[in-house]
Amino acid sequence: MAHHFACTIATILLCAFPHVAKAQNTVPPGASPAKPTASTQPPSPVASPSAVQKAQLLFPAFNDVQYRGSQAAGRPSLLVFAQNGHPIWLKQAPTLQVIMRSADRVDADVFQIDITDQAVCSGFKVTTPGTILVMKDGVERLRGNGMVREAALRKFLRLVPTL
Repeated sequence: MAHHFACTIATILLCAFPHVAKAQNTVPPGASPAKPTASTQPPSPVASPSAVQKAQLLFPAFNDVQYRGSQAAGRPSLLVFAQNGHPIWLKQAPTLQVIMRSADRVDADVFQIDITDQAVCSGFKVTTPGTILVMKDGVERLRGNGMVREAALRKFLRLVPTL
């Protein structure tokens, strides 16, 4: 009986060994290696820096030539720094639109600058979306950071004509 039990255990182990070896991706001694199967899944796409979405334009995009012309003419320029999906920009954008469409809107040339445009942002020393700069005669006159309440934005923009 002990001999029969030992033979049964040996048979189970011999039968189980190829399955364990296959699960561990190894080949049992004496067996030929299996050919690897081709993967049917396509490689996962890698996000590139160009895949970053720019914020939707609510105001004219920044244009250096137009901006310099505005400054040379002595007109104030309102620079609005935006970022797609940023919580401050998502709150600030609709409020700015309402203010700029109202009768008491500010008389300034408005430009929107995407925060991902590092060359322009570094020139104005801006690193965060939701920043609003008022420039006149090529000099920064006012800077607002992260204002989202309509009353605060209106008060800020009322200062523009006094520059």
